[in-house]
Amino acid sequence: PGAKFIWYRNAKEFHHQSSWYEIAAVDEGQRIGILVTTPNGEREFWESGPCMPSAPSIEDLRLQNCALGKQVDVTYKFRGGVEGDSWLHWSWTRNGSTWQDFSPSCSKSAHMCVPDDVLRYIKCVVVPRRTDLMEGPPVETIAPCIVSKELRNQVVLSLVDGVASFDVTNDGGVGMRI
Repeated sequence: PGAKFIWYRNAKEFHHQSSWYEIAAVDEGQRIGILVTTPNGEREFWESGPCMPSAPSIEDLRLQNCALGKQVDVTYKFRGGVEGDSWLHWSWTRNGSTWQDFSPSCSKSAHMCVPDDVLRYIKCVVVPRRTDLMEGPPVETIAPCIVSKELRNQVVLSLVDGVASFDVTNDGGVGMRI
């Protein structure tokens, strides 16, 4: 009681009035110091070594372009230092319970959705890994493979009575029959 505290980040004072401080993302790699002045005027200064980053984690994990004729990609934000070789695992299911692996792991692009993929659910599990090989908890996202609006419009424009399949062109310029 009665002590005064002055906090420093890399020898520059910052505003914080408590006797304790919780390390935040902004502190990664920084030195945190505290100057304590006791009620009788004694002063002591302590400083940490460089603050380590928090455990690796993934935020805003999303599957992009999960539609017939498009390349499925995963996007996310990596937190907790510098991302190394985060591990990605891709699989799919039709029934929601039996998952089958596909595509090489560690690729942020799974594959081009083909007609057989429509109504399959595609799952991507990401294990975040920092450059120092520290891993965080796995995070997964699941999305259905659908018929894109562009492709649906292309099919609707070419509807002909009695025709059961349609020749269309995907984003890569490759023809396919649906």
